[in-house]
Amino acid sequence: MMYCSVNTKVLAMRGASHTGDVTQDAARLMHFIHTRPAKKCVEWMAQGLTAGDMDVAYYLALWKHLGALDKFSQTAMRRIVGTEIDLRNILWMYRLKRFYGVAGDATFGYLIPVGKRLDKETVARMASCKDANGLIHMLAHGVYSNIFGDFSHGESRLFHAVNQAYQREVRQNPDTVAMVCGYLYKRSGWRHDYHNEIHNHNRAYRQP
Repeated sequence: MMYCSVNTKVLAMRGASHTGDVTQDAARLMHFIHTRPAKKCVEWMAQGLTAGDMDVAYYLALWKHLGALDKFSQTAMRRIVGTEIDLRNILWMYRLKRFYGVAGDATFGYLIPVGKRLDKETVARMASCKDANGLIHMLAHGVYSNIFGDFSHGESRLFHAVNQAYQREVRQNPDTVAMVCGYLYKRSGWRHDYHNEIHNHNRAYRQP
């Protein structure tokens, strides 16, 4: 129910027309999120982009697209998407160090060059960590210290952290596109968890 509540007092202060703006912005943003990757994927592959390159290209395109929203929704969504990008970059840095031995300046070529709370200096310090354990130690004293832990469930922890960011934004600013996007984001997580449970159950059932 939280995602469906609307602060009528705030709407009255900003003007009734803002409601229509939110509806239109939500429709445009959802259209972008669900159709742009599919349409651009073939083009990006033709250009020789790897899966990682396409992830970066998608987030940069999404970040740019947020600039077309009304100022209230733009501010809200930049906080949320910026948080997701920060966490995505951290997760990628860990994987680059843990599985591929990438360190130092070479790390930057794999990261999304925008975000919310991680400035270039902070990212540079993370990139300079000798290995994945060094990165974990550094994160324990940083702004996202309580998110990943030992990275054993990286994607799941990232999802829940972004979902919490949506919830905070909706509580503070319920009349932006964050309300719609947050609901759909949470729904996508429910489907992901459901499919994982089915997969794990079937795998356990097949074992002798």
